[in-house]
Amino acid sequence: MRTILFFVTCGIFFSSCVSSLMKTPKDVGDKAFNIIKTFDNLSEEDYIKQMVKLKDLKKITGNKDIFSENGIIELINSITQEKMTKLLKVDKYFAAILEDGKNNNIDWSQVEFSKFEHVIKGNDGIKNMCKGKLYFNHKGKEYHLKIEAINMGDYYEFWLFKKLRS
Repeated sequence: MRTILFFVTCGIFFSSCVSSLMKTPKDVGDKAFNIIKTFDNLSEEDYIKQMVKLKDLKKITGNKDIFSENGIIELINSITQEKMTKLLKVDKYFAAILEDGKNNNIDWSQVEFSKFEHVIKGNDGIKNMCKGKLYFNHKGKEYHLKIEAINMGDYYEFWLFKKLRS
């Protein structure tokens, strides 16, 4: 009986881990929407944890299907996680989104998904970036956020959320 319970628990844990991976651009849009619904209570630290980790980028620097230039590979291999976060301005974009949301009286928990439009293209030495706009409604008005995710080979990781627009 304990063996069965162990395998069931492992199966549930494994399936929840696998299902959190963003395999497709649609998954990127869905997960981004779930994150923005928490913006009212999300700390900067927890927001930053949603972005790609430098250690994960370092693991794939040899993959020529992901990186097209040696300069980006050298940069990845020479910086710290904190430096990468500052270079990408992750904290500044997050603060700006929250400020713009406040100025527009957005209750993030009440936003409604509209659509996620995207293109896949190269960006600064990285191939196959998912660059999209996440459209949502709040109190009858449509807004969008720019969302960028890097293709890590067989899944995506968030690169940036930026620029709330109506």
